[in-house]
Amino acid sequence: MFVNKLSNTIKVPYNMVKGSVIQRQAQANQMTDDLYKLFEKDIKDNYALFQFSDIIKKIFEIIPKNLSVFIKPNRNAKYGAYTENLYNHGRKAVGVAIYLPEISKSVRTAHLPLLMHEFQHVTDQICHPKYASRAQSLNRKKLLNKKYERLYDKYFYCIEDCRTEKAKNETLENVKIRTMNFLKKHSIREQLDFIQDTRYTLESEIAAYKKENEFAQKLKDNNLQFFKESLINVPERSLFAEKIQILKEIGFELIKNERKAHAQRLNATVSN
Repeated sequence: MFVNKLSNTIKVPYNMVKGSVIQRQAQANQMTDDLYKLFEKDIKDNYALFQFSDIIKKIFEIIPKNLSVFIKPNRNAKYGAYTENLYNHGRKAVGVAIYLPEISKSVRTAHLPLLMHEFQHVTDQICHPKYASRAQSLNRKKLLNKKYERLYDKYFYCIEDCRTEKAKNETLENVKIRTMNFLKKHSIREQLDFIQDTRYTLESEIAAYKKENEFAQKLKDNNLQFFKESLINVPERSLFAEKIQILKEIGFELIKNERKAHAQRLNATVSN
């Protein structure tokens, strides 16, 4: 735990991370709601522009000043927007960057649901420090690599659109098989790191898409432009909840087997 201790630019005051998981998630959600409220008075029409510099000022009205959060232009065609943890040369997490589609380092009204989606990832990491801690653990072990990214993109962060219960079960069984095949090449500690990081990422995606949907609906209700994709229920169509359950089951099985093996080693030592 000492080796994986988060830096001061990532850590938050204890009063922001105390309480149950449900209470902390509620706080993360509220912080995103509070940020949107700071923009509402300036949403005059579809052509309102929000400069990156102003977005950052508003963000730091919501989050602790010691944290390092940046807004950057998105040059990755793979995603409309995304959030990325930043690491130093020692592979320690030192900040978070939000990448947004931009027009001269600004976004329009229609982009706000995307911003709120990405900010939810930030607030989730603030209120659930284990999210950043687990990702940092993988990064320190050089395991945040292309192989893990391919597994995640191909089998977890993907639209499934299963039309029947049979198709759904077959899809989930394939996810489990592919995940087990990926994990077997790694130590038990690494396996648990992968499982927990994937689970936390999906949990945060569920919260983030919920906020994106919510704010896109607000724009729609006010006859403002919005991206139709922002109203898609991605977590449901991608079976995020079901995949999280699979990860939990795999984790429980790994821990059970490891405890059994540990007990056997102890018995063998006592016998000798």
